[in-house]
Amino acid sequence: MHRIVKMFTRSIPVGFGLVLFVGLASPAAAADIYVNTTNDLFNGNCIIQCSLRDAILVSNTNGQDDTIHVPAGHYTLTIPNGATSSDETGDLNIDSPDVVAIIGEGPGITTIDGNAIDRVFRIATSNGDVVLQGLTIQGGSPAGSGGGVFNWDASLWIHNCEITGNHVTDPAREGGGVFNEAGFLYMRDTVISNNTSAGEAGGLYMGFGSSNILVRSTIDHNHAASVGGVLTGGTSEFYNVTIYYNSADDNIEGLRNTGTATLRHCTLVQGSSAADIAISCNTLLDVVILQNTIVWGACDVYQTTIDAQQGNIEYGDTCYMEYGNFPNSGAAGVGVYGFGYNGGAVPTMKVYDSSLANDNHWTTTHLLSHDARFVSRPVGTYGDSGAFELVPGEIFSHSFENGYTTGWSATFQ
Repeated sequence: MHRIVKMFTRSIPVGFGLVLFVGLASPAAAADIYVNTTNDLFNGNCIIQCSLRDAILVSNTNGQDDTIHVPAGHYTLTIPNGATSSDETGDLNIDSPDVVAIIGEGPGITTIDGNAIDRVFRIATSNGDVVLQGLTIQGGSPAGSGGGVFNWDASLWIHNCEITGNHVTDPAREGGGVFNEAGFLYMRDTVISNNTSAGEAGGLYMGFGSSNILVRSTIDHNHAASVGGVLTGGTSEFYNVTIYYNSADDNIEGLRNTGTATLRHCTLVQGSSAADIAISCNTLLDVVILQNTIVWGACDVYQTTIDAQQGNIEYGDTCYMEYGNFPNSGAAGVGVYGFGYNGGAVPTMKVYDSSLANDNHWTTTHLLSHDARFVSRPVGTYGDSGAFELVPGEIFSHSFENGYTTGWSATFQ
């Protein structure tokens, strides 16, 4: 077993845009727990049959760091909430103060389905670390916030997951896909798509006091009454992230920041109109930092709340971009197309040869070593703006290897 460690570094090396999971080993003992039924059972133990619910309940109380192995299958929650909420009913409650890793066999292979009886995962522990890896998380529909995943004050690590088709129905609540309040969130190689919120943040809500790092991930086609894609009120860093075609009733379709957000090598494409709001930051004390990022959509910001450093490209002229950037570039200048699986683990937007993003000489200051597909940067003399690094003449420049599937090149040889 690969031991998950209790303490992690949370800094990102400038050249890599990756979090390194290193640190001191936990003093707690470690255990492997193997789920062996797709049925939603409550036995209170994993002696003979071990449902996912039972595995989590055992982990909550055994005083150990645990890795819960969830094989391929569709795991549908079927035990509705009673008069009072309980670990035995409704959503899957992770309350352990230790490390809990729930490891599936890959998105689309291991699916955890909330079946619209509640959210899917509820995490509420001030000391623990929770890892969700290799899962599709869908079908959540809670009375409160966090349709797919609700995290309160824990350290949450989401790796290679698909969070889709979850819904928040209360107009006073947030986070159709994921809700993170006050905790630490690290998300890598993950897709948050087709979630909704009757309140704020159709895709991802990151609340005041939270700390968040998103790497090589995509947030697309989510909808909310307010803020279709991402709302962040804490300190957030986005590296090689694509935010695409989210929608909202208030026209804030991409990212709303009420804290401090840094976007490096990101691609934001919003709605069907250049007037759709890709970035909103209209509180004078808050700031959005843009580095080597493409913005196709409007910025609803004060000049003092946007820091467009170098290597950025903007469709219009609303983000107060100055020297070292390309404002008012129009569709041809932005030059992105073909949203879909272009290699790697998540969907991306391709870059045209003629785009100002291609070999942008301003990108050298904040250049990451890889793109969202883990293609090495730069290809050519300079790197490309946005989450996609163009490889001239490519059909598939990089395999679809994401830790669970075989790459295209191996499949078709």
